[in-house]
Amino acid sequence: MNIFWISVILFSAGYTFSSSIYPIAALFQGLQVLGLVGLMFSIFQLASFNQMSVYIQLLLPIYVIWQLYFLLRGDFEGLKYEDVKSLIFSGNYGVICSFVPLALLLPSTLPNVKKMFDAIFILLFLYLVFSVVLLSDLLNPDSLDAFSREALETSVKFLAFPAGLILLTFDLHTNKRRLFALAVFAVSILLAIVRARRGVLLMDGIVGIFAFTFFFFNTSKKIGWVLAIVYLLILGYQFYMIEYSFAKINFLGNLFEKGLENTRTYVEECFYASMSTMDWIVGKGYNQGYQCPGIDESVFANGVRRVIETDYLQLILTGGLVNLFLILAMILPAVFLGFFQSSNLFCKKAATWIMIWIFFLYPSNGYTFSLFHISMWLMVGLCYSGKFRNLSDQAIINYFTKDIKINTSGKA
Repeated sequence: MNIFWISVILFSAGYTFSSSIYPIAALFQGLQVLGLVGLMFSIFQLASFNQMSVYIQLLLPIYVIWQLYFLLRGDFEGLKYEDVKSLIFSGNYGVICSFVPLALLLPSTLPNVKKMFDAIFILLFLYLVFSVVLLSDLLNPDSLDAFSREALETSVKFLAFPAGLILLTFDLHTNKRRLFALAVFAVSILLAIVRARRGVLLMDGIVGIFAFTFFFFNTSKKIGWVLAIVYLLILGYQFYMIEYSFAKINFLGNLFEKGLENTRTYVEECFYASMSTMDWIVGKGYNQGYQCPGIDESVFANGVRRVIETDYLQLILTGGLVNLFLILAMILPAVFLGFFQSSNLFCKKAATWIMIWIFFLYPSNGYTFSLFHISMWLMVGLCYSGKFRNLSDQAIINYFTKDIKINTSGKA
């Protein structure tokens, strides 16, 4: 387990830093290579097909076969050296992203969850390091600067966003860890406002709402929190009544300027126009594209875009509706089991984290090789585990707060 999570850290950090710090990108890509080797080794050591439900034992091999099928149908002609590296090292659209659901083969145990939490905190620390190193770029007032935009979105998705899972499971962490996760979460929100990244703000906002909801129903100081919320609503209404112009604040100007700008309709219309009936069913294959002139022509030759930022459509572009169906067929039953067939609150939070990932497939690309994506599949595995769903809340809290050991069967 240690090797697996260290490998995830190496790949995630290596990809984030290499995509922004070009002079020493080769060094960080070397970390990615180590991560890939460690991942393959640890998966083979940890994989346990028999621990999964019969339903997943049936669907997961079909899913893997389908990934191999559309990879074989992919467009690999005329690839340059940098293109090949991108297929290997890209955490956003690389080949490795297609096999993240193999995380279902990992042990569905509390020790594995605890090691995942430790890995998240290491990534949160690396996010702060990244933000300090590239602070001048992240604070660049030019909202159209592509380098600053990509640096922010990549660092949030691959390093900072798992802080949301810590906030969801706040009762399992020490006060120091809670405050650290909250601080990192706040930094990512502030930088997203500066760079006017609506997708990042939407993601952080929804996670914040869910985390606060779980916290509110768990706290004994509900009246105080209700009064605070009412006060904030009144304060916001007063700002509105006196016509206080947030748009004139330099800190918020870019966000308000971009707030109503439609940047997706044209790209989606190009996508729809390029898809035949068969393309919708089985996809075009890996690394195939669609005609979209005038968008990212400096990156995609001849106006053929090979990615679309809406991940539902990206999954259909490569593997068709069959691809999307196989993924949802594995995920949605886990949500039901976590919400309605579990004896502990942790499984309900796990189901919430899964639903958050499903929702974010529209405003962002969550089908990445990131700890966010990997943790989602680990939550799917936990929700399918009858032994884990039958654990009591007290047994789970005791394990994390009192360091009570748990055996591999999942019984406290």
